[in-house]
Amino acid sequence: MAIGILMARHGLTEERAFDVLRAASSHRNIRLASIAEEVILTGALDGGPARPRAPGRGRAGRP
Repeated sequence: MAIGILMARHGLTEERAFDVLRAASSHRNIRLASIAEEVILTGALDGGPARPRAPGRGRAGRP
């Protein structure tokens, strides 16, 4: 369900939405299931709007 929420809100593919969840889990050192629950309950990551990076871009928007 969390993947579908990210797909609908941000126009992501299923694969990219999962990548966003996985990256959030890794960076925050929180189980992916907990990150997914957060998205389901709030519609966002980290308590604020989810802002997935554009594909092929590094940190801080650098290629």
